[in-house]
Amino acid sequence: MTLTFITLNLGKGGAERVFTQLVKALRSDFKISVVSIHAGGYYESYIQDLGVEYVNLGGPNGNTWSYIKRLRNFLKQNPSEVVISFLWYPNIITAFATLGLSIPILLSERSNPRSYLKSSAKLNYFWRYLLGWAYFRARFVVPNSIVTGQYIYEDFKIRKSKIKIIQNGIDFQSLTELAQTSVADFDFNSDQKYLVAVGRLVYEKNYLYLIETFSKVVQQLPEAVLLILGEGEQRALLQKRIEELQLTQSVFLLGFKSNPYAYISKAHVYVMSSKVEGFPNALVEGMFINGHVVSTDCETGPNEIITHGKDGFLVPLNNEEVFSQHLVELLSNAKIREGFYKQSRIKVNNFSLERMIQQFQDLINESRN
Repeated sequence: MTLTFITLNLGKGGAERVFTQLVKALRSDFKISVVSIHAGGYYESYIQDLGVEYVNLGGPNGNTWSYIKRLRNFLKQNPSEVVISFLWYPNIITAFATLGLSIPILLSERSNPRSYLKSSAKLNYFWRYLLGWAYFRARFVVPNSIVTGQYIYEDFKIRKSKIKIIQNGIDFQSLTELAQTSVADFDFNSDQKYLVAVGRLVYEKNYLYLIETFSKVVQQLPEAVLLILGEGEQRALLQKRIEELQLTQSVFLLGFKSNPYAYISKAHVYVMSSKVEGFPNALVEGMFINGHVVSTDCETGPNEIITHGKDGFLVPLNNEEVFSQHLVELLSNAKIREGFYKQSRIKVNNFSLERMIQQFQDLINESRN
């Protein structure tokens, strides 16, 4: 059986990681081609090393119409029994490119459409219409969040039977091995208590809010230290705020790490402060590796992972007092820490990589019927 996987690029985001994991896992059972609209990215060489056919559609040297034509030509020359597309823009391109080709398509939605369609009214209406049409054409629409699936049903009037939710899965064995490696570029002090956050330094990750919140934590626990792993456009802004709050000895921007799991395993708490998420892989990974998690209750994802007060803390967006108090509690209360850790061992079993892959495999087989 032949499959074609389509995505925007092979960068280092959560969607790209899940995409790559699926290709790797399914290549032994299917003949797979991978198509990206844009060339390059963190996972491109990895995909090529898997031995699957890989092409890109020449972006950004083109436009939507040219990408549709290029993808259609590829599919005509390389017949596929099922096409799986990731992310809203490739989903639209895939829906147009497969018109009349009698190929079932699975459109995987990786984030909340209500968030990414908040541009000008005209653009919003245009892309919303095309996306709804693409969903209508799909054999299945595959959100990674229960709430996102509900939004697609409500906003686009897609049949519930067509919406198949598959939450992200993580590779327990690989993460365990990575978490056990040493950290060479930062000295963890046994007298201090560490919080770690992982993600790009961008507005959506809400790190200014996290730093402001942490300034209240350190007033109660002077030994607390916050490590933020990631790079992005807000680095200078965040560093300036760290200096203004006189936190240069307590907050460290450590940059992008290819293995953040070694840092997560050595911290006392994993923290996520996002304004927007799809289904945050990093939060599941933090729960598995660290076992002590605090997250903002942003619109999709976290409340499907954390049961508040049982295996972690969920806090309202933009409430520094509640956020800081829960961080202090989890850093200092041994009973809460022990309870969360035990319950998180149970919860993470819902998010295994094997379960996710099997669900996709079942859906691929069902889509042919």
